[in-house]
Amino acid sequence: MNQTHLSQLAQARQDAEFAKQRMNEIIEAAKAKLDYQEYEAAYRAAQEDIDMLTAFVKDEALQAFNATGEKQLPGVTIKIMKRYVCTDESAASAWVHDHPEFISVNWKALEAEAKKLYGSTFQLPFYEMHHEPTPQIKSDLSEFIQPEEA
Repeated sequence: MNQTHLSQLAQARQDAEFAKQRMNEIIEAAKAKLDYQEYEAAYRAAQEDIDMLTAFVKDEALQAFNATGEKQLPGVTIKIMKRYVCTDESAASAWVHDHPEFISVNWKALEAEAKKLYGSTFQLPFYEMHHEPTPQIKSDLSEFIQPEEA
């Protein structure tokens, strides 16, 4: 066995560990700076606002869609998504016993099977296809940014 390669490997590992430690020190030093902490707090607050406002916008879009049927709204498009919903869990459980590949009742796999079979002569009688409106907010909302007042 070549001892030179072992020596080189040991040195490379030591070099990597040293570099990793230095990188972590630099990151920790940056995080300790007041402006980093302020931006981190501002980022977290903005993320909370994004989550809350996304939920509001989607809810408002669904309300507008339900009231008007209009799918194209300012900044939001309503897509009608198909969902396969179990309507009778006891019938589903009975069916599963005849199909051992689903014996642990893997609901995702069962839903996928229902989706695949829906509309065929073998469709699962305890699953129905539902159409659900799903709002999709544009990724670029720059047109909606209000200019700051001086």
